[in-house]
Amino acid sequence: MGRLIKMDFYRLFRSKLFWVTNIILFGLNFLINFAIPFLTDWSIELLRSTPDSGVSEAELAAMAESNHMHFADLLSNPLSGLFMVILFVSATGFLYADIKDGYIKNIAGQISKKGYTAFSKFIAILFHNAFFMVTALLSSTLAILICPKATLAFDGDMGDAFVSFLVNYLLGIALTSIALFFTAALGNKTLGIVIGVLFSVGALNLIYLGINKVIDLINIKNFDITKYMPDTLYGHVFKTSETVELCTALAVALIFTTGFIALSIFIINKKDVK
Repeated sequence: MGRLIKMDFYRLFRSKLFWVTNIILFGLNFLINFAIPFLTDWSIELLRSTPDSGVSEAELAAMAESNHMHFADLLSNPLSGLFMVILFVSATGFLYADIKDGYIKNIAGQISKKGYTAFSKFIAILFHNAFFMVTALLSSTLAILICPKATLAFDGDMGDAFVSFLVNYLLGIALTSIALFFTAALGNKTLGIVIGVLFSVGALNLIYLGINKVIDLINIKNFDITKYMPDTLYGHVFKTSETVELCTALAVALIFTTGFIALSIFIINKKDVK
C-alpha cells in the first residue's frame, strides 16, 4: 500500500494538468481580487456624480468599506464557486489518468486487492485539495496586499476562521470522494467532471427543493435536505459556538467520504480491469 501511495503522489506531481490548473487558479483569483477594489471605487465615484442615483452616503460608505478586508474572511473559505470547477477538472484528470493510459493494468495484478488503488488515490487527493485551497488563499491575500485600493487586516476571530477552513476542506474532500466514485470506480471521467460542475455552481438545489416538497407531502415537517448535503454546506462560515451546525457538517463530511470511498473500493474489487 505504501508503494502504491508513493506512485500516486509521483503521478500527481508529474501531472501537467495539476500544475497548469493551479497556475490558472492563482492567476484568475489574483486578477479578480486585485480588480474588485478598483471597480468598487469607480462605482462609488460614478454614483456620487449622478445626482438621481438614489444611493445614500451610508450605502456608499458601506461599499467603500468592502475594500477593507479581513484575513479571517479569506481563510474561512478561500476556494468556492466556479473556482471549484478548476479543482474538479484537475482531480478527475488525475483519478482517471491511470485508467486512460492503461497503467492500471500493470499494477492490478501486483496487489492483493484492486480496491487499494481507490484508497491510494484518495490519499493523494487529500494533498491535492489542500494544495488548491492554499493556492487560492495565497493568491487572494497577495492580490489584496498589493492592490493600492484595498487594505487587509489580520484581525477577527482567527479560531473560527481556521475551523471554517478545516470543515470546508473536509466537505470538499467529501465532494471529491463522490467524483472519485464516478471516475475511478465507474470509469466515467466525463460524469465525474459533470458532477463536480453541478456541485460547484449549486445546480442541484432545484433537485433538493423537489425532495423537500416530497418529504413535506408525506407529513415529515421541518426537514430540509440541504442541511445534510456536502455541496450546500460547503462555503459556509462555521463557528465553534454553533455546535449543532458544526457537528452536522463534520458528520456529513465523514459519512459521504467513508461511504463513497468504501463503495468505490467494493466496486473496483468486483470488476475486471480493462
